[in-house]
Amino acid sequence: MTMYFEDKNSEDMDFVPEENGSFEDVDETEGNSVLRIQKLKEELKKCSGERKEYLEGWQRAKADYLNGKKRFEEEKLQTRAYAQISFIENLLPLCDSFDSAIEHGNTESGGDSVWKTGLSQIHGQLQSLLKKYDVTPIDALGKPFNPHEHEALSSQPVTDIELHDTVVTVLQKGYKQGEVLIRPAKVIIGTHE
Repeated sequence: MTMYFEDKNSEDMDFVPEENGSFEDVDETEGNSVLRIQKLKEELKKCSGERKEYLEGWQRAKADYLNGKKRFEEEKLQTRAYAQISFIENLLPLCDSFDSAIEHGNTESGGDSVWKTGLSQIHGQLQSLLKKYDVTPIDALGKPFNPHEHEALSSQPVTDIELHDTVVTVLQKGYKQGEVLIRPAKVIIGTHE
């Protein structure tokens, strides 16, 4: 609460509380008022500059934080994708062994049909697991040679000109996860002479 006291000797004197709670005489002459206003304007200008500096610093820090958070999330997703691909790469030789065992089991006459059925079921489970991770085999047989999906190990002469630069034999299946190549198909391509 501000208290004003009137002095009978001077009508130009006011009493204003100081910061420590006591009162100070302030001479309200025109010269002192202008000086005081100038001081207040300078303080206001200084405070405005500091406010602007702090606001800009805070905005930069917030932007850096958001950019860092976004970059961390991207790196986390990328690391997860690389880990999945690494896991799948380690799983592919098992797929190759199953494919080979089933192929050889079907060509041999007789054999244990229960064993073949069990092997086929395990192979089906493995294929379901790969499908869950969006891994699909590359369909290469009879397709034109594509160096982005196929690795040509050799060539084989063909009589039909339409089979030139076409995959005639698949030695090892290739796999993709979505559009990402995990392993190219190892193939033999036909060459027409």
